[in-house]
Amino acid sequence: MLVLAQTISAELDLPQPKAITTDSFEQQFLPQVLTHLTQAKSALVFLFDEFDVLDNPTDQAAGKAFFPYLTHLLNLASRQLQFVFVIGRKPEDLTNLTLQVFKNIASQRVSLLNQADTRQVVLLSQENGTLQWQEEAIAEIWHLTNGHPYLTQMLCQTIWNAAYLADHDDAPTVTPELVLVALPKTLDSSTNALEWLWQGLPNPPC
Repeated sequence: MLVLAQTISAELDLPQPKAITTDSFEQQFLPQVLTHLTQAKSALVFLFDEFDVLDNPTDQAAGKAFFPYLTHLLNLASRQLQFVFVIGRKPEDLTNLTLQVFKNIASQRVSLLNQADTRQVVLLSQENGTLQWQEEAIAEIWHLTNGHPYLTQMLCQTIWNAAYLADHDDAPTVTPELVLVALPKTLDSSTNALEWLWQGLPNPPC
């Protein structure tokens, strides 16, 4: 909680908190941040990626502590305070405890990206100046992932890491060859996700 509060403060040029509790985060820190954002006409957005990993029936910690607190924070949501949850499972596969958190939240299913959106994701590293992309390499990404968001992200991450194994004064250029070299490691690091995708496919007809 302290790291989160310090990160938010640093981004907004606010005084750094030295210590914080769940109560002070809600009752003191958030009101200070939201007052600042009201003046700046901006909003604070909390993104919870892979939130469904907390949906573990064998581990009651989230249910006893975090979920009730999060539900309470959600009730504070306003134009200046927003929440986005990303889950990789179907809602019917979640426990009732987790579903209660989402009962008043609008949902949007995210499927495969189209080619234009895939290209936009790939070029994020070019926009921030850390990589340059050949058009043929972008086409190879699309050919290999067919716009799957997770696999596209994992392949790009592996390519980025491989490109920076050696020191570079300038942003490395990604070629189709570099994309193919990164593929085996991407598949290896994505084993759990790929197995989950496979298990979620319907059984073939007999």
